[in-house]
Formats: sequence, structure tokens, C-alpha cells
Amino acid sequence: MQTIETTCGTLTNLGNGIAHIIFNSELVSVEDVAIYGDQCLEFTKGKSIPFLVDLRQMKKTNREVRKRFASKHIAKSCKATALIVGSGFSKIAGNIFLMANKPPYPSKLFTDPKKAETWLLQFV
Repeated sequence: MQTIETTCGTLTNLGNGIAHIIFNSELVSVEDVAIYGDQCLEFTKGKSIPFLVDLRQMKKTNREVRKRFASKHIAKSCKATALIVGSGFSKIAGNIFLMANKPPYPSKLFTDPKKAETWLLQFV
């Protein structure tokens, strides 16, 4: 299983065609997201694959960062995204991301990581 540290968190290849990222609790910058996009393209070897995104540790975000995550640059490596949220800030951030930023790839919120992974398998 391949794992790398990115500017936004720990990224792992789950071995089933899905990438899993656990986001850091610190606020990431727009520059971090741009670098992260390049890191994802390198990680996926230029392919677009589904991402299982764990936001439960996230404590802060802002509009520009959310906008950058919904960009075409991120979409180059991201075929679909299942966002794992908790009951607090991460759920609010996930809902705002989906409603306000409308990413150019299928995205859905989950509280159960296994259900999120199962949903992503249709995009492998």
C-alpha cells in the first residue's frame, strides 16, 4: 500500500482503485491546495480515480480553499469524492463545499467510512 504525506494530509492507495486522504486539522492555504493537486496527479500517475476524503479532523477552512478543491486542477486526478464527516465542523464544511462550490466530479457526504468506500467502488 502506497502512502505519502501531502500539503493537506496523509494520502494512501487503498489497493482497490481508491485513494484515501485524511486531512490535517490545520487550515490549509490556497497554495497548499495547488501543490496538493500536483501531488495527487503524481500519486495517481496522471489518472483520475475516486477519493475517500476524511474531513473529521478538519477544524477550519475558508471560501478560497473550498473553491480551489472544486477546481479543474483537482478534477484531473479526482473522478469522484466521498467526504467522511463527523457531527461538528467537518459536517458543516462538507455541506458548504457541496452546495456552494459544486465540484465538477460526483461528490457525496458520509458519516460511515465503509459506506463511503462502497459508494466509490462504482467509479473504479
